[in-house]
Amino acid sequence: MEGSRFRFTLHEVAGSVADLGVMVPIVILLIVKNGMNPTAVLLLAGLLYIVSGLVFRMPVPVQPLKAVSIIAIASGLSPSVIAAAGILMGIILLLLSSTGMSTIWPECSPDR
Repeated sequence: MEGSRFRFTLHEVAGSVADLGVMVPIVILLIVKNGMNPTAVLLLAGLLYIVSGLVFRMPVPVQPLKAVSIIAIASGLSPSVIAAAGILMGIILLLLSSTGMSTIWPECSPDR
């Protein structure tokens, strides 16, 4: 696929499934313990990964999402509270990235 905008190699395949070992148990716990709708969780997560890959050509960093999920599971939060936390996190990350605040620290700089 020389000259193509998209690149799909063995490294890409490995990277695309790298977080499954952590994400699958967390998603199952959110569905079983917190009463999340399985269709909504899996469909929206899948769409997020696809859109992110097409727009930015890089995977979504899931570490903040994992942290919120673990807090939600441990606290037994309701689906509406979890959804609100996700929306707030999205707004915060959007503000940080659009204002350039996410690149204040040298280790976060895209020039590294």
